[in-house]
Amino acid sequence: MLGTFLDKIEKLFDRRFILAYWAPLFVVLALAGLGWLAVTQGIAPLLKAWSDLDPLLQVISLLAALIGVTVLAYILQAMTATLIRMYEGYWPQPLNALMLRAVKEQRAQRAAVLQMAEKQVQGAVAE
Repeated sequence: MLGTFLDKIEKLFDRRFILAYWAPLFVVLALAGLGWLAVTQGIAPLLKAWSDLDPLLQVISLLAALIGVTVLAYILQAMTATLIRMYEGYWPQPLNALMLRAVKEQRAQRAAVLQMAEKQVQGAVAE
């Protein structure tokens, strides 16, 4: 029974999942969270507050953080195909209007820059 349980756990946390999703997400969230706390509260009060916690609460906090990272990593894994399609330019319907508006604004700005450059060239030729 224990062997079956360990096999199922091993399937949940295969090497590809750990390397591609869990570890990068853990590093980013840990650095961002600790950086934000260090900037807003300072390092010394943060370390004092952590050391003042009951050891059981420290363990529970760490387990909750690890479970949270794992859940977010599974959500990220489930959204991989959608994210790749968005990187390719195939946006979902609600966001497609935003992308089209941004492209239209970028083209208008490019056209304005080209018109200004053309006027400068014509002014230089006329002189």
